[in-house]
Amino acid sequence: EHHVDRLHDDHRRARQLAQALQARPYVAEVLPVETNLVIFRMHDTHPAEEFLARLEQHHIKASIFGPQTIRFVTHLDVDDAMLGRAEQVLQQLDHI
Repeated sequence: EHHVDRLHDDHRRARQLAQALQARPYVAEVLPVETNLVIFRMHDTHPAEEFLARLEQHHIKASIFGPQTIRFVTHLDVDDAMLGRAEQVLQQLDHI
């Protein structure tokens, strides 16, 4: 009911984040993005818990969504600058 007029921004950011994840060597699969949820699976050689800990060091929040599966959510408190910073951090983690 609230902020409905800006939901398209959340969905756009989610699609952009999914594209950034697809380019990462540690990501095995990114599920299709239809809303503001981005769900992806890490390669087995990259523990999801370790990945989340590294994100946390950069003040980026995500959550475990299943075995080797992680979920990001774009929402009202995530703007384009934050998304850009997240994309930079994801690229830096290519070497984990």
